[in-house]
Amino acid sequence: AIDDLKDVRNFAQMFSETNLPDSYGRNRRGYYMNRDGFTLLAMGFTGSKALQFKLQYIDAFNEMEQQVKFQVPSTLPEALRLAADQAEKISVLKPKADYTDKMLANPGLETTSVIAKNYGYSTREFNKL
Repeated sequence: AIDDLKDVRNFAQMFSETNLPDSYGRNRRGYYMNRDGFTLLAMGFTGSKALQFKLQYIDAFNEMEQQVKFQVPSTLPEALRLAADQAEKISVLKPKADYTDKMLANPGLETTSVIAKNYGYSTREFNKL
């Protein structure tokens, strides 16, 4: 159950508690969750559908791992090409990283979820506004 996960690191980023009316109009506790929250919750499920989800997750993780494994260049031209590719990627991403660092260093910065909570909304409800 989600209540068992409240001590998990980044819980607030994965789950947002809300009240949802049932068919009689009574408020019932509910949660919005992002993909990480769903995955964390689903990993505890049992049954054939849960097993399929877990196996697909493992396959996707293994495929991703193969794509990101670092390959050591075997020749000088390969090493130079790799270095040039990396330098180009860095030059494209550096201005974005600098801007992000500047924004994150802003002492008045608050996340949308913190602002939403301050006004009594869930992050999803606040984003709709």
